[in-house]
Amino acid sequence: MIKITINKYQKLILQKIIIFKSFKSHNMKRFIFLSIFKTWLFSTFISIIFLHLYMQSVKNPTDEYRKCDMSGLAYGLIIMCILFLSLISFSALLSLNKIFQNLIFLCWFLFPFLFSITFFLAVSEGIFDKETILISMISCLPWFSIWGFYYYQFNKKLVRNESF
Repeated sequence: MIKITINKYQKLILQKIIIFKSFKSHNMKRFIFLSIFKTWLFSTFISIIFLHLYMQSVKNPTDEYRKCDMSGLAYGLIIMCILFLSLISFSALLSLNKIFQNLIFLCWFLFPFLFSITFFLAVSEGIFDKETILISMISCLPWFSIWGFYYYQFNKKLVRNESF
């Protein structure tokens, strides 16, 4: 029979590793939830500001009040698009499952990308003009850029935690 002796420093390190492994999943879930919330919040503000600037730049000088110009519909579409992108981004939680460890990029971006294509096709109604493309870019590009930043942070955390 082989007897392994462990000194108190090795025992302390093993305890830290066990504690770390049990809280790793919880911390990563918390990171993903906070990433979804911050992405939704920041991209909503950025998209609304860009849309407001775009609407002001295309406003005719004869339109003083713009009461019936349907601009509220554009704001509503952008807010709904970002809300649905954020709801769909809960698929990023699948990346914590061991089955999807090799498909982290797909877990984070596949469903939001498919939704943004569907959103573009629904808004354009088969007419691909520069205004429709610009509205789709205003609604989706800030969300994807912020979400990509959090994906990069997630991968950095994941690599750093696995090397421990």
